[in-house]
Amino acid sequence: TDNISSGQSLSGNQTIASKERNFELGFFTPGNSRNYYVGIWYKKIPVQTVIWVANRVTPISNTSSAEFKISEDGNLVLLNGSKIPVWSSNSIPSTSDSTVAVLHDTGNLVIRDGSNTTIWQSFDHPTDIVMPEGWIGFNKITGECQSATAWETPENPAPGPFTLSLSPDRSKQYVLLWNNYEIYWRSGVWNGRYFPALPATNENTPFNLTFIDNEQRMYGTYTILYSSFITHTMIGSTGLLTQRYWLDSTQEWQSISSQPVPQCDVSSLCGTFGICDQKSSDNICTCTPGFEPASMKEWELNVWSSGCVRKTSLRCSSKSSAGGEGDRFLEMTNMRLPANPQNLIVGSAKNCEQACLNDCSCNAYAYVSGCSIWTADLRNLVQLYDDDSGAGTLYLRLAASDFPGS
Repeated sequence: TDNISSGQSLSGNQTIASKERNFELGFFTPGNSRNYYVGIWYKKIPVQTVIWVANRVTPISNTSSAEFKISEDGNLVLLNGSKIPVWSSNSIPSTSDSTVAVLHDTGNLVIRDGSNTTIWQSFDHPTDIVMPEGWIGFNKITGECQSATAWETPENPAPGPFTLSLSPDRSKQYVLLWNNYEIYWRSGVWNGRYFPALPATNENTPFNLTFIDNEQRMYGTYTILYSSFITHTMIGSTGLLTQRYWLDSTQEWQSISSQPVPQCDVSSLCGTFGICDQKSSDNICTCTPGFEPASMKEWELNVWSSGCVRKTSLRCSSKSSAGGEGDRFLEMTNMRLPANPQNLIVGSAKNCEQACLNDCSCNAYAYVSGCSIWTADLRNLVQLYDDDSGAGTLYLRLAASDFPGS
């Protein structure tokens, strides 16, 4: 069956599938997680690929007595084992017994009332994936936005820091946001045919793009020209926006295009005190010397946005009362300097270093055309190379015991 009607519910390993059996809805666990979620995934693809999650922030631990069903007021609800609602579609109440939730072959889950009116649909509430015929935009009447937000890690569908949405200034373009405020990529304004910074949209591709701006809504959507082509747009846990397609011959997802390029342009890709190195053959992110990953588990999943923490806290004063060495500065050459420094008027590099030492919250300084110090956590550190413009030398404050070679 492709629907859940009043009086029916899903529990345990029960599922529903769309008519052509393209998609399936039921309970799943991501990766090695022990949490259960209600989601929609590709039924014909052997690699678990979830396109939508209902309870992304409220997982349940057991599915045998949980229920996913249509409530008396016509909402889809998820009840945990204690019959407490942990998720609801929050749709317009409809008391008719003929309310039904149908899973379509596009991957859209639609609630319809007795008069066949759509009262809620999952395409209005994307998770991290925008499907063909799905949309990103906003409703000018209700003010509701449709944006896609990355999973925190590949094993945790809770919202991470990266989001794909329409530009906040309402220009006709997409943006990628970090923490919902810092824009780190723009698609360029829709020119009637394509988005300038999205290469996959302006060539002869299997996509047909549309951008609608009317009195009710402003949104972008796309369709595919032949149905055998399995594809979607995904905002990943590392902040990359990727158009993927399924390649049968290798049985894996392939990337058609990925934004931004270079990857180090992703805001806080490596978190606080992480260094992004585009040319690194190993990991693109490493911790600065004297620091270690804040969450080893996340770094092992190649998600670095939790950043790095000091191995040893700073002494602060130049000498501690019990003797011992004060803090020292590590010279880091060819760095893209972090944003938002405090600029001090001092006479020399030595005075700049001293000004940083005298301020307990100062983490680093640079002396380029004057003295800059950073008192907040350092983000967006990028290792540059000799032929890159905009490189500077950053002096990072470390406890003496964390100094390389000490």
